Amino acid sequence: MTWRRLRNSDSDLMTAFTQFEVDSILKATSIAIYQLLNDNADTIKSNHKGEANMAPITVTFHGGAQINAHVGEFVIPTDQPVEDGGTNTAPAPYDLFLSSIATCSGIYVARFCQQRELPTDGMSMTLDIDYDQEQRKLEKVKITLKLPEGFPEKYKKAVLRAAGMCSVKKAILNPPEFEMVAE
Repeated sequence: MTWRRLRNSDSDLMTAFTQFEVDSILKATSIAIYQLLNDNADTIKSNHKGEANMAPITVTFHGGAQINAHVGEFVIPTDQPVEDGGTNTAPAPYDLFLSSIATCSGIYVARFCQQRELPTDGMSMTLDIDYDQEQRKLEKVKITLKLPEGFPEKYKKAVLRAAGMCSVKKAILNPPEFEMVAE
């Protein structure tokens, strides 16, 4: 999986985000991580309606720009590039956000292929973005699925539909309500 980061006219990475965008990215990343871990029974409990609820995600601060998310038994480290005040020891939250879109789509593609006993050797996905630097807004996400040689033609449209069923994408298209509380 790869993606490109757009640069401004001074060739510096675009990192100026509004607080709402940062909050949105963190929430979407949290949702994406849950979707990726949803097969782990330790991170899911059932509520009275029988719906799955995510275990709380706890964020801890480790100095500078190093922030960790704790999801069940997993720790997901984040940092910022050196030029943005970090130490570049882990992916930035925005990188995880973009990765969650691609990997979520990848899960649906993998399951599609597994159900039909189709090969995934040589298969890959690339995520590219168009980012409006003036508006500081993600304009377009393009996922390119590279199919292995000999992939059956009759499944090409269907596997793309499967990739489009990604829960992270659905969360972006139908965003949840955000509530920020200080205790």
